[in-house]
Formats: sequence, C-alpha cells, structure tokens
Amino acid sequence: MLRRLQFWRGQCMIVLPYISLIEEKKVYLSSLCESNGVFVECYFSGGSQRLDPRIDIAISTVEKANSIINRCLLEGIKPSINMLIVDEAQTLESERGHLLELLLLKLRALNPQIQVVFLSATLPNPRAIARWLDAALYLYAERMQRDPPSQRVTEYAVVNGEVRSRDGAILRRLGVSDRTGALRELVRELLAQADASTVLVFCPTKSRCEKVVRLLLPLMPPLSPEHQQYVEAHLLLFARTHATRLDPAFARFLRAGVIYHHAGLTDEERLLAEGLFRRGCVRVLAATTTLSAGVNLNVAVVVLDGIRRGKQSYTRTEYQQMVGRTGRMGQTVAGRVFVLLDAADAAAYQRLAQREARDVSQTQDGAAEAESRRFLRSGDYWRKAVMELVGCGVARGALAVLQRLADQSFFGFLLGRPALRVGDFVSLRVEPGPPEQYVVALAPSLLAADGELALSPSLQPATLKPATSAEQSVQSAQSLSESQQTAQQSAKHTQHSPPDPLLLEIVSALRFLLEGGFLVLTLPVAVESTAVQAAGTAAQQLALTLTALGEAAFRSGLSATDVQQLAASLARLNENLDISNHLQVLFHLTPLAVDVRVDIAAVLQYTESQLADAELQFINRDVLPLGTLYSLRNGRSVESLDSQQQAVLRRYVGCLVVRDLILFNNLNRTQALFGLSKGVLQSIQMAYKVFFHMNLKVLKALHYDFLYEVFKSFETDITAELTPEALAFVNQGVELKFALILTNSGYKTMEDVRKEDPVVLLRTLIDHLPWQSAYCKEDEVVEIENEYDKCLHFINWLKKKCTIP
Repeated sequence: MLRRLQFWRGQCMIVLPYISLIEEKKVYLSSLCESNGVFVECYFSGGSQRLDPRIDIAISTVEKANSIINRCLLEGIKPSINMLIVDEAQTLESERGHLLELLLLKLRALNPQIQVVFLSATLPNPRAIARWLDAALYLYAERMQRDPPSQRVTEYAVVNGEVRSRDGAILRRLGVSDRTGALRELVRELLAQADASTVLVFCPTKSRCEKVVRLLLPLMPPLSPEHQQYVEAHLLLFARTHATRLDPAFARFLRAGVIYHHAGLTDEERLLAEGLFRRGCVRVLAATTTLSAGVNLNVAVVVLDGIRRGKQSYTRTEYQQMVGRTGRMGQTVAGRVFVLLDAADAAAYQRLAQREARDVSQTQDGAAEAESRRFLRSGDYWRKAVMELVGCGVARGALAVLQRLADQSFFGFLLGRPALRVGDFVSLRVEPGPPEQYVVALAPSLLAADGELALSPSLQPATLKPATSAEQSVQSAQSLSESQQTAQQSAKHTQHSPPDPLLLEIVSALRFLLEGGFLVLTLPVAVESTAVQAAGTAAQQLALTLTALGEAAFRSGLSATDVQQLAASLARLNENLDISNHLQVLFHLTPLAVDVRVDIAAVLQYTESQLADAELQFINRDVLPLGTLYSLRNGRSVESLDSQQQAVLRRYVGCLVVRDLILFNNLNRTQALFGLSKGVLQSIQMAYKVFFHMNLKVLKALHYDFLYEVFKSFETDITAELTPEALAFVNQGVELKFALILTNSGYKTMEDVRKEDPVVLLRTLIDHLPWQSAYCKEDEVVEIENEYDKCLHFINWLKKKCTIP
C-alpha cells in the first residue's frame, strides 16, 4: 500500500465492516505513517461525506464509501483512488455484500487500473473472487500444520454429553445427556483448568446469552482482589461519565466474572464488557455471533452452543469466524473449541468444520446452482445499481448500463459461465409519432421465464408529452414489448431455452424503473429521432436519465420501492399538513422498516396518557382507526389484522418510541415505558437520524419546499448529539429543548440554574425558543404569548425542583 501511494500517487481506500475496527486501524496507521507525511482519516456514520484530497488513506465502512464516491461524482470531482483494500472480505456473502459489489462497480469504471486487494481468513469462493477481480490468489490452507503449537486449534464435538474428537472417537463423558447440562458441566471443568483463563460461549439468541449467564453464575470462582478492584473502578467510572444508569443485574454479573454481550446492550455497555474480558476480570463471556467478527479478541477456549440460529444452520464463514477467536497470533497456549451438538446435526457439523476453502462450483450433489443464488442479490440491488450508474454518470446508454452490470456482477463469475451479450436479448428502437415512442424490445426467452417474471408483451405504452425546444430536452414514452426484429436477431435463444437468471434480474430492474417513473429514455438534444430511426442507431443514441423520483431515490440511498411508498406518504402529508401536530411529522420520520416488539398494553397506555387530542385525531384519520387499535385490548390478536394493518401498526409503535426519544432523549424513561433494551433504543435513535436525512433528500428532489422547511425545523432535536451536561438535565426531568438552551447558554448543573436570577433565566429561554407557526403578525403575537406561558411554567417547575428564590 505505501509503495503504491509513493509511486502511483492518488489515494488508498480501506473498507472495514465495523466502526471499532476502523478506529483501531486508524490509530495503528496514523502512528505508522503520519510521521512520514502520509495522512489517514476515517469515515463512518454521520461524519463527513467529502473525500479530502489531502488525505492519503481513507478508512471507511462500505456504506460510507459508497456515499463518498456518489458525493464526489455529483460535485463533478473524480475520486483519485487507485487502490482499494477490503478487509474482512467475507462481507461479500452477507446482506451488505451488494454494497461491496456496487462500490467496486463504480471504482473500476472510474479507474480501470485500480488495484483491489481482498483480505479474509474465511473468504468464501476464493477462486471465483479471483476470477471476478482478475487477481492473483494466495491461499494459506496449510497454516494449521505450519503454525507453532500455541497457535493451533483443536476442535471437539460434544454430543449427548460425550466429548468426541474430530474423527468421532469418544474421549470422555460429562455425566449428562442434554445440551444445557453439558454446557454447564463443560464450563465447570474449564474454570478449574489453569490454561482456560477465558471462555467465550457463542449462543444463537440474545435471550439464550442471558440464560447461559444465569446458569453459570453459581459456578464462578471469586475474583482476585486485584481484579475486584479493577472492576469496581470501572463501574464507578462508568457511572460518572454516562448519564444512563447501568443495569444493577449487569453490574452484579460483572462483579462475578461472567457477562453477556449482544445487540440489546448499549455501545457503552458492550465496550465495558469487552474491556473487562480482555483484562481477565471477566472469565466467561456469552455472546451472539455479532462478536465473531469486528472485535480483536484472543481467548483460550471457544464454546459453541449449537450450530443453528433457529432452524437455519450457521454458514461456514460464520463458523470459521467464531472458531477464529482462539489460536490467534500471540497466544501463549493452544486454542480449543468445543461444539455442543444435537445428534441430528453431526453431519452438518462435519461440513462446517472443513478447513479447505471451497468454491460454489466445487459443491457436490448438484447444489451449486442453489448455493450460487445467494449471490444473485435482490431486485432492489439491481434497481439501485442501475440508478447509481446513471446518476453518477458512470454509464448513460441503456444497453451500456445493462452490459456493465452483466459483465461485472460477481454472480456471473461463480460458476464460470460464458459472458453475456445483452444486445442478443435486448434491443432499442425509435418509433416516430405522433406520439413518438422509444421501445425496449425483449427476446422471447426473456418473456417466458415460467411465469417467474411478468415481462408481458401486452404492456401498454405510457405516453408523455415531448418537451419544447426551449426546455432543451426530449421526454419520451416508454414501452416494453415483444419485437419481431429482436426475435429474428436472437433466434438461437428459443422460447424453450431457460433464460439466464442474472439477465432476468437486470432486465426486470430496468422495466421496474421505467414503469415506475424513476427513469426515462432520452435522445441528445441535437439529435433528430427520424435520423436515429433511419440510421438504426437507437442502441447507441438512446440514454437513460433520472426523473425527479429517480433523483430522490439516488440521493437518499433508499430502495426504489421504499421511495415509492415514501413519496406517496409525503404527498398525502403535503396536502393535509397541520404544523402544530408534531406527531404527524414524527410518524413520517419513523423508518419504514422499523420493527420493535412492544407489549400492546404499553402501546395503548402510552396512546391514552401521552398523546393530545389533535394527535389522536391524526392517528384515527391517517394511521389506524382508534376502534381497531382499542379492540386489541379486548382480546383481539394482532395476527387477526390484515398484513397492511399489521405493517401500519408496527410503524405506529415505532413512531411512539421515536416520539418519546426525540422529546425526552432519555433512554431510562423510554425503556421503562416500552420495555425495550437500551441497545435496541440506541439502534432506533441511529435509524431515525439516518431516515431523517433521507426524507430531506426526497423532499428536496420532489420540490416540496414548504414541507422541507417544516422537517428541517426538527433537525436540532433529531440530530444534535447531546453533551453529558444536557443529558444530566434531561435525566432530572427537564424537557429536551430547555436542556439544550440551558447548556448552550453556559449552565452546566442544576446548581447553576438555582443561583440564576429568574428574570434573566426567563429572558434566556424566550430569546432561544423558536416560533412554530408564525404566518402573520397576529400569529406571532399568539405564538410569543404561548412560548412565554411555557417558559413561565418551566420556571415555576424549576422553583419547586431547585428551590429558586
């Protein structure tokens, strides 16, 4: 990397899956490079989206990397990235894998000479990836034989209470037959051994993690005085530096040396558990698979509590990541892995435990096709890919966009298939008007598809009025129809030959975007359609252009289907906006896919006790009839609602949680009201902050200017990162907006407020409070009076709270 930076100039981008790894890598590279004039910066979450040209090495998540590249291209800046390093490259087979493909698609189009390096200890399909990247492949399959004894890993299977070697030989019996009992007895043995200083137990679910901790709690030996002192010091430090209180049960488990680690914890709680585990103060850590990657842990023993998550077995990559937490470089004792199995999972375990890196093409029993489907990606990905290629200007010609996707998709390299020529299946032509039409014609083999893809030749064309010459653009009608010319050109692809699934997905994405109004086909301004028809150059001349809706999807990062749903929702809001009803806006700021599990009784209680009459009227009119909502109290089950009502109810529940978090920003309060863990609430906070910015981009692209300003007025409450001082005010009952004003005005504690002159305090509050609905002078007067009353009420509350004189 350093040699390429020195001789090729340009910039290097390092992509990592987790923020913790990014920060760790930045510290390491900064200490190594910055003294030599090589500068490092990291990009993630809500940070900067501008790639500073003075930075030599940019470290980023894959999501942020895509945003950075898009931002550069939208501003007319070509990124000077000549090297891409993807660490933990097994991300390619995860749900984030499509983003990695999309990033590579754009970077390789911008710089064909870019050097791409994939790094992973558990890389899936390495040979196919090497073909895809046109790269040299370096495998270390014999590592286990070359490593010193302290870095080797010995695996054992525990079935029916019997500890067995990899070849099935019974080594000893634990005296119990059930899996839970075997786990308890195994950990009891390990805790008595000097070489088992730390034990990491991987569990399939969050609830199982907590049950395992409670199961093992009576077995834990007392901590040494040194470790006890270290734990108490860190618990005290946590209490002083964090406004949210640590769960007493969590603190009790830490003092006993056993703890759980899962997504239900806050980031701060997870960091506390990891730090004490690394120090050796916590000897047993029960975690979900989220800890199998992204955290640099080195443990003596790994225990897998089964190889399934629900009915789904772990992937081989997940298994290797979990096993890889032991036997790492620098470890002084040999690593051991115990896999607790049900008898029916023995065969599945043998497949998972294979050490040789295999490709899908090497899969036996005809399963290669089925396994490769995991890398075909969803329709949302192909729609996003088409829009990003067009929006970034990487490719504009309709056939050029489709051909680039066909050529550079990883799926096409998995089974070593011959390259696709999109022109053999798809053609374009211009039909002069009136009305003028641009036609995408498909081969018969694409129209068959056994009914799986509804590319009907009877699709009715949609007519759009051509733009005037003054507008310097040409709008068109689009239609997808069967063409006799295409049928002749692609006669070798008969109606009975199975269509390529990759081509089907790409063509389906194009059809969806044209039908949905995200894209239009256009000709250059100076080109006459009659000349294109006569010359037969439609395939070269017709280009794809984003509409306002397509621009909204491209800039927001949402999927096309989500943008359709969001645009329809915002259009209704734009017609019926009540600016004084905050819940109306907060409902639309709630992420579409939010799914929180809250007891319906808590939802009804919050609805009745916390919402104003105007908010209840909005719910009854635009969300869910209150009669339907209240019927759930009388024994009606949620499952009895239809699917659309269930989706609306889930979003409404999420809206109530978002409302409480935004208005009070108090995790303890919201946790008590809804029974959700702080980790889940923290995830919701991050989700609605991201979704807020997506809403703004959609509103701007659709030119809903007034609605944009209304949403923008919520920005301070939604995106502001609260200081510990502001959180301390909130946790003492101060409303969020008043807490922000007090801290921004220099008040640090309630004692500072108590000492202040009430008149000065009142003036400070009035000067900083924004007006909500100032349409005219009369409204301004009313608004000032309302805000004045609110401030007086707050001052009176403070008098009681702080005994202000």
